[in-house]
Amino acid sequence: MTPALDGSFASSYRAARKRLLDVASAGHAVVDAHQHPGPSVDNHSLYTDVVRVGVQNARRILLIISGTHGIEGFAGSALQIACLQDLQKARMPDDTAVILVHALNPYGFAWFRRVDDENVDVNRNFIEHDAEHPENPDYEALHTLLCPADWNETTRRRVEQAIIDYQARCGRTAAETVLTRGQYRHANGLFFGGRAPSWSSRLLQSVLAGLTESAERVTLLDIHTGLGPYGACQLICGVDRGAPRAAAIHRWLGDGAIFFGPATGFERLPGAIDSASEHMLPDTELTPITVEFGTLPALEVLQALCADNWLHSASSRPDLNCAIKQDMRRAFYPDDADWRDLVLVRGRQVIARALNGLCA
Repeated sequence: MTPALDGSFASSYRAARKRLLDVASAGHAVVDAHQHPGPSVDNHSLYTDVVRVGVQNARRILLIISGTHGIEGFAGSALQIACLQDLQKARMPDDTAVILVHALNPYGFAWFRRVDDENVDVNRNFIEHDAEHPENPDYEALHTLLCPADWNETTRRRVEQAIIDYQARCGRTAAETVLTRGQYRHANGLFFGGRAPSWSSRLLQSVLAGLTESAERVTLLDIHTGLGPYGACQLICGVDRGAPRAAAIHRWLGDGAIFFGPATGFERLPGAIDSASEHMLPDTELTPITVEFGTLPALEVLQALCADNWLHSASSRPDLNCAIKQDMRRAFYPDDADWRDLVLVRGRQVIARALNGLCA
C-alpha cells in the first residue's frame, strides 16, 4: 500500500475532514460545505462537505456517502479520500461526475456516535413523517433492557442474555430484524428513526434534488461498518433480484453482491437511504448499494451501542477517551492495520467497479 493511501485514515472527524479538503484542493475538486448546528467536540464547527469531480451537468453520477451513521464515517472518509487520489491519476469518463457526501452525520462522526445530535438514526429517518410511523412491537419488549437507567456489568449481562433468549425463541434473523428495522416510539431508544426530517436527511434530499435536471444514471454507494465478519465487505444492492437489469449489475459488482428481495433474506428498511433516493429520482436509472465492512460480533456491537446510548443520556458532553467510547471505536473503527488494509483494497475495488458499471 502506498504511503498516500495509508494516510487516508484519520483519528478524528476534524482530521478526516482536513485530509479530504486537502486532497480535494490538490485535485481542483469543487467543494460545497454545509455547517451543522449541533454541538462540536472541540469548539470547531461541524460540516458535511459535498465534493464534486467532473462536469456540472453530467448524465452519469457516482454518488458516494460517508458517515450516515456518524462513527462509521472513518472508513467511508478514507475511501472517499482514496477515490479522489485515484481520480487524479485517471481520466474521468465523458459525461460523468463523482459526487462525495463527506460526513452526512458530522455530529455522530465527531462524537463517536452512530446517531445524530437528536439521537436519530439517519438511515431510518427518510420516511413521510406526516403519515403514521411504522410499528416495531418486538422492539417494545426489549426497550427497557436495551436502555437501562444505569450501565454496569449487571445490565451488560442482562442485555446479552435478553438477546440470546430472543434468538433461541425466534431465530437469529428475527433478532437482527427487530433491531435493524428501527423504531419511532422511543426518542431515547436505539435505532430511533425520528419524528421529523433530520438535518442530515434534509441535506441529502437537497443533493438528490440537484441531480434531477441532468442525471440519467446514478449509482449510489452508502458506506457503513459494523455488520458482518471481521474485515469482510458485503454489498447489499437496492435493486430487486427479479429486475431486468439485475443480471448486468451483478456482473459488474461481482459474486459478493446481495440483491434485495424475499429470496435473499434482505428486505427494505423503513426510512433508509435507498428508498429515499428512489423516491427523489423517479425518472433516473438508480442503483443504490449499501457497502458494509464487518467488525466485531453482532452482540458486542449491540452492547457498545447500548452503553453509548446510556452515556449520552447521562451527559451531553462525555469524555471521548472513556472506556465506552473506546468500545464504540472498536465496534465501528477497529485500530487494526490489517482491517484498514482490507477496507481500502476492497473498497477501492468496489468504487472502480461501480464507476465502470455506470459507464458501461
